[in-house]
Amino acid sequence: MARIFVQQRVFVQSGGLLPDARPSQRRQTAASAKYVSFIPAIDSALQAMGSLSTDNWGVRSGSVELQWKKELPGEWLVNAGARYYTQSSADFYAPLYETTPARDARTSDYRLAGFGSLAWLAGVTKQLTPNFSIQFAAERNYRRVGLRSGGTGIDADNYIWGLYLVTLQARF
Repeated sequence: MARIFVQQRVFVQSGGLLPDARPSQRRQTAASAKYVSFIPAIDSALQAMGSLSTDNWGVRSGSVELQWKKELPGEWLVNAGARYYTQSSADFYAPLYETTPARDARTSDYRLAGFGSLAWLAGVTKQLTPNFSIQFAAERNYRRVGLRSGGTGIDADNYIWGLYLVTLQARF
């Protein structure tokens, strides 16, 4: 499998562009949990998922997702839900450096910024045979530094976006 690497650059006001520099190793610890319960009163299932993660770069993250799932006649399944994600910035992250950083590690990569995101999810699945289904799903995701929940590092965010995602998936 071929890997594509893009050389990231860090902007320093007093000196132009410097190469992005990160520690050579990253150790991460993560835990996740999932709970599904059928609720007879609404003839549906409720699913809750959560995860926590931390690493030696100072990035701490967590997510909570809730989904409602309902089976319909004719082998149809509909679902709707929401997901919240929060992440602290890496210890060596800054959206902009005023002077050349004293430490070796530095980055302006938006993926290592502190931020939070909120997503709305919806989907429909059709079971065509016992071993084949087609799913259509949509997601609306908002990423903002203001949605971030606590943590360490710099709060500044150099990348704010909203995302519409539509997928068509076949499983067999």
